Amino acid sequence: MNLHWGYEYVHYPHPGQIKLAHNLIDAGADLIFGHHPHVIQGYEEYDGKYIFYSLGNFQFGIRDNKYTNVDIGMAVKFCLDGSKPIIFPVQINKSNCPILLGSHEKEAVLNKLHLYSLRIKTGLYYSLFWYIAASKNFLISNYKSWFYRIQKNWYYIIKRYYGRIS
Repeated sequence: MNLHWGYEYVHYPHPGQIKLAHNLIDAGADLIFGHHPHVIQGYEEYDGKYIFYSLGNFQFGIRDNKYTNVDIGMAVKFCLDGSKPIIFPVQINKSNCPILLGSHEKEAVLNKLHLYSLRIKTGLYYSLFWYIAASKNFLISNYKSWFYRIQKNWYYIIKRYYGRIS
């Protein structure tokens, strides 16, 4: 299954996504790939099936520098012999094309992916952890976006709400 889900720029799936993914596997899904957050998220093996919560970014390069790792994605190779999947971290270059990472960068991405995945697997206080992690990116970015629009359009906002300004 290929699911469009998750919160943008948050490196961990929402607790409800984990529950839904498990329910989908229980209902017969063999593999789940998620996308939408624009960053990689962890993965897990559940009941012998793999769930990749977000493959990261394959379309957009860095538009601004307020988010980190938004130009990273992962290609995943599966073999029908039942062996573990092979993950190939990629980076979106300036031409918006994915390129395989070199060994040093690849190792760094795989280490981060391991940490993201470990949090999902342990599950300890995951809901609380998720809300803290999400607030750092999701809530703060929404505030910054709102404040930016106010700064950029202050004249039109005042004019709209307080009548014509001479």
